[in-house]
This record gives sequence, structure tokens and C-alpha cells, in this order.
Amino acid sequence: DVVHGTKHLVPLRGNGALRLLTVHDTILFDRPHEYGAVKRVALPAVYRASLRRAEALACVSTATLDRFAHWLPGPAASGRVVPLAMASSLLEAPPSPVPALEGRQFALVVGDLSPRKNVGYLLGLWPDVRRRVPDAHLAIVGPPGWGRQGPLPMADELRADALSRAMGQTWVVQNQSGAGGQIASQATALAAADGYSLMLGYV
Repeated sequence: DVVHGTKHLVPLRGNGALRLLTVHDTILFDRPHEYGAVKRVALPAVYRASLRRAEALACVSTATLDRFAHWLPGPAASGRVVPLAMASSLLEAPPSPVPALEGRQFALVVGDLSPRKNVGYLLGLWPDVRRRVPDAHLAIVGPPGWGRQGPLPMADELRADALSRAMGQTWVVQNQSGAGGQIASQATALAAADGYSLMLGYV
């Protein structure tokens, strides 16, 4: 029998089963400032304990194993590289065109807007890209991200620019996070009923 911890934790006792922990990255140790205060203080000790407790460790890449060995050389000795597998359904899925991008030059970013994804670097370059290739489009596919806000203000500027170009009038994008969307909903509900306020959210 195997008890598999897929993220950060394995149980104190395996009750005779092998305890396996998957190590996706070492961001918690390399870049703790990207976590909120509670996780930054509480999670490292718990994670280290699980890493030491696990009888087997599956690292998703050689780079991950190398960074893990830097932080915890003892437990890393039981680590093995097991590349992340792609679901067969993704390989077999029929292509589906995106009308807004069809026939246009675009850059595609897949992932969230967490600072570790370095989307902020691309967003910083994008105005220069647009000057060189005016019809270039930037497609970011993924959730808004976790931890600190990261590049969201720059993303909001680009959204405002894209809406302004498409609609022929100036748009201002304001990021109102918190309370599961309730803060933004309340701000929109209390806005002047003049047809000039629009709320976009994630489902």
C-alpha cells in the first residue's frame, strides 16, 4: 500500500504503507516572499517535516531535485525524478479555433499570474512589442494567481487598452479583489446607473 501526498504533506504515520510525497517545486524555500504571511511563517516547518518523514520522494524535474538537494540534502537522497505526465485526453482533444485570434499574430501565456511565472516581465515588454507589431495580441490563459498581486496592475492596463481599441472609447480597469468577489460586486452595484460600469469575474 502507498499513501501519496500530492502537495506538501504526508501523514505522521503510514500504518504500514509507504509514504510517497510529490515535490513540484521549492518556491516555498527559494521565494518565500511570494506567499502570504500565514503560509510564509507556518508552512515551511510543516513541509520540511513531511519531506523528512516520506520514505519516497517524486520530483517533477531534475531541476526540482537539484534545488531540493540544496535545501535538504539528507531527504533528497531518496528523491527520484518522475516527469509530470500529460493526460491522454489533452493529446487527443480536437483543435478548437479562437475567433479573436484566428489569422492574427499573438503570444500565448498558459498559467496563472503568480510572480513565479514571470508574466510581469512579458507584460513590461508588451508595449514595445505593440509598437513594433501593432496588430500583435497577447493571450493569457489561466486563473488570476495566488499569493501577492504580482503583475495584475500591468495586466489591467493592457485590458483597458484592448477594450479602448475595441470599443473606440476610453476604459479604466480597476482590480477589486477580496471576499470571493463580493467587494467588486458591491462596488458595481453602488456605481452610477449610467451604463458605464461593467464587472468581469472568474467562475
